[in-house]
Amino acid sequence: MALRNKRNEALAREALTKRKSYQETAINMTAQIEQQNSIVGRLKKDMQTLETKIGEARTKKDMYIARARSARCP
Repeated sequence: MALRNKRNEALAREALTKRKSYQETAINMTAQIEQQNSIVGRLKKDMQTLETKIGEARTKKDMYIARARSARCP
């Protein structure tokens, strides 16, 4: 735009340099977002696994309590 308006070539170069810098930043941020989305997906899966294990542990605990009570009462 600076060149079209017959302005300073240095201004045009600066604008192109900034544009390139912004594009590189956008590319880097996009890669980071993809990586973080992958990590979040893995964490959610791990959390579901842990919740399942907690549920199984509670069920076993309740079963052991019931067995202990039935063993005490004739």
